[in-house]
Amino acid sequence: MLQTSKPLIHNLFSGAQEVFDPASDLIVFLHIEKTAGSTLSKYLRRALGDDRYRWFPEEKLLQAAGSGALSGLWMVAGHIPFGFHHLIGRRCLYVTMLRDPIDRIESWYYYQRTRPERGGYAMAHKLDINDWAERLIERGSPVVSNFQTRRVLGYRLPEGERAFEIVRAHVERSVSFIAPSDQVDRFAGWVCATVGCPFEGTLERKKVNAARPATSGLDPATRAKLVTLNALDLDLVRWVDGLHSPADAGE
Repeated sequence: MLQTSKPLIHNLFSGAQEVFDPASDLIVFLHIEKTAGSTLSKYLRRALGDDRYRWFPEEKLLQAAGSGALSGLWMVAGHIPFGFHHLIGRRCLYVTMLRDPIDRIESWYYYQRTRPERGGYAMAHKLDINDWAERLIERGSPVVSNFQTRRVLGYRLPEGERAFEIVRAHVERSVSFIAPSDQVDRFAGWVCATVGCPFEGTLERKKVNAARPATSGLDPATRAKLVTLNALDLDLVRWVDGLHSPADAGE
């Protein structure tokens, strides 16, 4: 049950504590594929209700923003990049979860193999994980190159020696909360505390990659290429990991 008193927004970086006003504030969850977003979304639908929280496909979320259909919602989620605030007249509190990029890429491959062989999933059905990754690397696909950083920055990647400093400054300035995907409980707790919804229990992680082997299928050469292509993602994930202590992840 939602509380009647106005809760506070606890900004992870500024330390600011402001009253959350659903009339002027909107939590925007940048759901990056294969980062426990489905687990989180399932919980938030139950905790907040469909009249307060909703997950949208990207094109439908953009349509809803243009039509004013988001006016009654407190939080929206979708596979969207940073920049959504330009489409609506409310302050957006950006939140997201991250995952080790190489592990996320592997998970994405095996997830595609569980889906129908169509559209963008067809290649995963036809190729093994190394050939699949190499094909995407040859094509310059963002799927295997700093995909999480692109989403958090709005698809614009900085270059040069100061690239990660620019990424970090953007996150500290523009994101209200960010956490590793293995601390989904902490993420849900922050959302509930912000909107005034009591957080109850431990979230059950959704298992969708039953076909994924226990050990990595990437050969050393392909893995090395992916590590190079995901340098910003790796730095970002390590930094975010350092912001959260596993010992008190449930707080």
